[in-house]
Amino acid sequence: MVNRYRTVERVGFGSRLSNSFVSVLLGIILFLGAFFVLFWNEGRVNLSHVAKTAVAISPTAPATASVGSLVSVTGPVSTPEFLGDGVFLRPGPYVALNRRVEMFAWDEKKETRTQENFGGSETRETIYSYTKVWTEKPEDSSQFYRSQDYQNPPMPFQSQLFRVTQASIGNYTLMMNSLSMETPSVVSLTPATVMQGTIAGSYVYQGRGSLNNPEIGDLRVSYTALNNGTPVTVFARLASASHLDSFLGPRNVPFYRLFATDRNTAIQRLSTEHDTLTWVLRIVGFLMMWFGSSMFFEPLNTLLSIFPFLSGLNRFLVGGVTFIVSVVLTGITIVVSMVVHHPLALVISIGVAGFLILRVLRRRPTPDY
Repeated sequence: MVNRYRTVERVGFGSRLSNSFVSVLLGIILFLGAFFVLFWNEGRVNLSHVAKTAVAISPTAPATASVGSLVSVTGPVSTPEFLGDGVFLRPGPYVALNRRVEMFAWDEKKETRTQENFGGSETRETIYSYTKVWTEKPEDSSQFYRSQDYQNPPMPFQSQLFRVTQASIGNYTLMMNSLSMETPSVVSLTPATVMQGTIAGSYVYQGRGSLNNPEIGDLRVSYTALNNGTPVTVFARLASASHLDSFLGPRNVPFYRLFATDRNTAIQRLSTEHDTLTWVLRIVGFLMMWFGSSMFFEPLNTLLSIFPFLSGLNRFLVGGVTFIVSVVLTGITIVVSMVVHHPLALVISIGVAGFLILRVLRRRPTPDY
């Protein structure tokens, strides 16, 4: 069930015009920030390339790499400890344990619709919608429009990653406090493993309701784990003949990762992660540039809103032109950033540019005197 509330306000032409100049300042920040995001993004270290340079060593044989170098070790991870969360789950044979806590809470959605009026004023209609959802991060209900009617209690527990203090792969001890790891296995919940709460499928349930009929403030808790004995691959620095810790890669990027798979698959996953984030940030940079450049024209849009049809036409034209300009500038920025961040590409680009310039100069006709 969705509960909705509607408010309507009228904003005068003067207020809109003054706010439009604030939009220009925000647009400048977004526009310039887009160049930074795009440039920085192309210079990010591709950890899959770094991982390929790691020396693969056996978990049980003496190290074939020098101390301080980047290595990869593949084998079962083990620990003498038992691990729980101290609240719901009893200690078990886990190297790492990821607890996900969700609360049944109120969620507020705000939708604003605007209509320009003849003369430059604007009518704003705001609709507030309230629904009940399961969420790890409930909203602060004191900031709700109808905070007196929709209240979320504070969460007594948070989602958290737990890890043992000691673990190893064969002869190599892992420094656990800085190791980035995954928890691929769903923890099976039984009366013998659960300390408190009600077991409801893959959840530990705590509250006044039930999983099928929850009440505001009820909790459901689920767990995933890295089980003791799981075959893994770790990329790390060979700190000593028997210890692994964080490796400092190019541009001082730390690299200390555990994957619950073999070396080749882990490298492929690193490559996919890098490519995905690269395209996400490229799109973010483009949108920042497009929205930022469009906001430059807000004062003009506001002035033309005295005649609403002119304002609408101007927004359409501005949006189209700034879209094309942003596509071109984004492409140029990406290419330039790639060249600057990769010395080999820079050398090749300079060589090609020099070759083309020489060809053009040689083709120029010699003047007759």
